[in-house]
Amino acid sequence: MMSLRLAFATAMKFVRAHRRLLQQDVSGGVTQARISQLESGKNSATLETTQQVAKAMGMTTTSFVVTVLAAQGETTPRQILSEAFAELEMLGLLDSDISQHAPNPGHPNVQKSANTRARVQKLKAEGHRHVDVARILGLGKSTVTRYWRDD
Repeated sequence: MMSLRLAFATAMKFVRAHRRLLQQDVSGGVTQARISQLESGKNSATLETTQQVAKAMGMTTTSFVVTVLAAQGETTPRQILSEAFAELEMLGLLDSDISQHAPNPGHPNVQKSANTRARVQKLKAEGHRHVDVARILGLGKSTVTRYWRDD
């Protein structure tokens, strides 16, 4: 079985050839140099890059990923989809609304930190001095210093 990186490269070349596209045709949002690196198997693609490449080739992300997996498994996209359908059905996930299980936006401390940073930066932008911001927000000087420099 070939590596996922090489399967991605193979699928990109295959789809481009099949659709008669040049590298520059599929570089929307991704540089042509990056496309070349991906097609040569030198680099791996992020999910975001995969989505951009698929869109530039006139495919959904799902269809392109299925094509990559078919290349990796030396099979057809139809076989990959058939296996995925059967597996998802067996697991009881085929008709599940997965969006209902989105992750939390973050730990409460992360949000609190972001809010504190925004408040410090707002007061700084209004022209308040470092020591005044600490007093207004009831924060220690070291805390204000951390967010003061973070602009």
